[in-house]
Amino acid sequence: MNIKRVAPTGFLLIVAVVASVHAASIDVTVNGLSGPWLWQTGGLNSSYAYGLNDQTPPTIITSASGISVAPAQRLTITYLSGTESAAPPGWPFVTAQGDTNAVTNNNPDYLGVGPLPSFYMPVADYPIYLSELVGTFADSSGDIVGLPFPVGLSATATVPSGASQLQLGVNDGLYSDNIGSFDVQISGSTVPEPSAFSLFGFVSIGLLAFSRKCRMFRVVGCTLILSAAPLSAAPLTTLFGTGVAANNANGNPVAFLSIGGIDSHYTILPPSSTTIEPAYAAQPNWLWIGGTLVNGSTPQSEWIAPQVNEENNDPGGDFIYQTAFNLTGFDPSTAAIRGTAFVDNALDDVVLNNSTQTGFLGGSFEPGDSISFSFTGGFVPGINILDFTVNNSNPSPSGLNVAMTGTASIPEPSSLSLLGFASIGLLLSHRHSGRKRSFPAQ
Repeated sequence: MNIKRVAPTGFLLIVAVVASVHAASIDVTVNGLSGPWLWQTGGLNSSYAYGLNDQTPPTIITSASGISVAPAQRLTITYLSGTESAAPPGWPFVTAQGDTNAVTNNNPDYLGVGPLPSFYMPVADYPIYLSELVGTFADSSGDIVGLPFPVGLSATATVPSGASQLQLGVNDGLYSDNIGSFDVQISGSTVPEPSAFSLFGFVSIGLLAFSRKCRMFRVVGCTLILSAAPLSAAPLTTLFGTGVAANNANGNPVAFLSIGGIDSHYTILPPSSTTIEPAYAAQPNWLWIGGTLVNGSTPQSEWIAPQVNEENNDPGGDFIYQTAFNLTGFDPSTAAIRGTAFVDNALDDVVLNNSTQTGFLGGSFEPGDSISFSFTGGFVPGINILDFTVNNSNPSPSGLNVAMTGTASIPEPSSLSLLGFASIGLLLSHRHSGRKRSFPAQ
């Protein structure tokens, strides 16, 4: 092997793979008047309504802003400077961490203005404060993709499939009297997909392999090609919360069952029974959330129960609510689910594919409880089975209300096409090296 001939080739290989990825950062200002997303009754983000709807548009970051906001990209959001007040002088000026004396979390009517953006964020991220910097990913129309999230002083988030912009705003419900702003830095990697340079690089890998007799180079080239295929996080559109009739392409619910409708995505196994029964969209006034009677459902789900009218009571014991979702075409090792549950009376277990999950807060039903769960293991290819075991302590109304979303990775088709070009070159290289070469007699 001629090292002097291989070294330049190896250098070109490294450049081809690495040069299309580089770090970038931009600085933006988030005004205290800005909400993290816009919403309209019966229209855009109507399932994410908050406050008095007097917010101004969020600060929006797209790939045109100078940093890639493409699926699977990891973005780090960092507070730099600035302060904001929810209404001086009664409310203090605070950093992007928010007012730590004013916890908003999932309060459905904070100071009489309704829920705040934090209401829609995972319980695992609590506490969330008034005036805290918060964000969400969205598509080009501003429709939320995935789950909104708190930022505070710093946060790192992965762009979900279907999203093309990051939106930042302040956690509040009454914006018109806010004063101040936050200066924020967004950093991450920019990966043109596909770019002419990266296409040239991958084709070069194949052609260089074809032109070289060095077997080691072909092995290295194959290894790089096999390891270079990026994965993109995509929503699990076949994963449904309770009472959800349909999801959109982003995995968010867009239609709900009418009271009395059968939830085709869930079944119930009652206590001491071997007969599977249907789950009904139940009258919510007989079911409990946080120790108070509920007059409606959570924004991303509805109550389901063994009966439409739980006034008639259910027997005591464990009810197993079962749902299924499909990971065909996904990499199950990259799958993740997170959500929030309300139960009457208690959530005893969350079981995925016969394996009890531990990434949630369960236990006895207490006033003010909502149960968050989040797990990233135990998934299998194809159909996955998810069970929620709800205990009814004695004959009384019972039910389950779950809002959840999930993601898993799939290969990017455009990247696969780039890898195809390189593979052709390596295949030709293999065939070329296998032929015996004849030379004319000297």
